[in-house]
Amino acid sequence: ISDVLFNTLVHRSHSRLDTLQKWQFISSLEDLNEKIDKDVKDNRTIFTGAFTCSHSIDDYKKSFRELWYNRDKLSRKLLVAESLAEIFKYLSEFYLIGNFMAWQMLCDLKLFKLISNTYQDSNSFIILGPGGKKGLSIMSIELNEPIILLKAIKTKLGNNFCWLTLEDIEHTLCEFYKYHRCFNGGTKPKQKYKHEDSKS
Repeated sequence: ISDVLFNTLVHRSHSRLDTLQKWQFISSLEDLNEKIDKDVKDNRTIFTGAFTCSHSIDDYKKSFRELWYNRDKLSRKLLVAESLAEIFKYLSEFYLIGNFMAWQMLCDLKLFKLISNTYQDSNSFIILGPGGKKGLSIMSIELNEPIILLKAIKTKLGNNFCWLTLEDIEHTLCEFYKYHRCFNGGTKPKQKYKHEDSKS
């Protein structure tokens, strides 16, 4: 499980589908470094444009190295942690992993069921990212109590959307902000949705 955990965290760090498809499963730290070095040599884009990646490749190698050597410890942490907040705090303390990335990683760990089912509740712990906060601000809502606000939105949606978790709403607010910004002439979308069966 520790190697699966490591792969999950590394692939979330770059968040790029092309990189995931090219690297696939990372078997060791040496394997990862070889893949990074080859991409750098070939002048391939490794990281997605969704995040601001202003650090050097050596910085990311250092971050991945820290994750690799702590993967067993982190795996045990997932089993004994008493809350999602505890796991989030632990993740956020790793090199180059702040609150935003720790939250994204936590969502992945829940999605892939790498956290004990005791902590799978997506309504118990939410971190509002920058996009989610901006999405809420468009609605002229104060941001002092974000989880309470998300619960209020969930209640407002009614029974037809009862399957939505607070995590779903948090993610959707970010996408809503990007749509709202483009719709009102702020910026153009970085990319267009293209269905895998589309020939255009």
